[in-house]
Amino acid sequence: MSIPGLISALVLLAVVGYIVLRPVFQRGEPEEAIAPPTALDELEAQRETVLAAIRELDFDYQTGKLTDEDYAARREALVAQGVALLQEIDRLRAASEATAKADKARVKAKAR
Repeated sequence: MSIPGLISALVLLAVVGYIVLRPVFQRGEPEEAIAPPTALDELEAQRETVLAAIRELDFDYQTGKLTDEDYAARREALVAQGVALLQEIDRLRAASEATAKADKARVKAKAR
């Protein structure tokens, strides 16, 4: 092996070693962990799923894949499911806001 080839190999090895080992020796703040989904997050995801299902159902109906009766029954069920989800979302948001207000009042009372 020639000297330039050997130097090139060593430089390449040093660069790869640096890239691979950099995270191990890197100091600083660790990245924040992603918070687990809350009940509200899960309900929002379910709502999005229901909305997508309604859109798909509407498309299938418009392309003639569904009869009027099937379309009406399925859409009614999906809309009812969506309404129930929205009501639960509203309930959780209201409870969350009430808790936040109570926490603020408690902090104010302690500050006095």
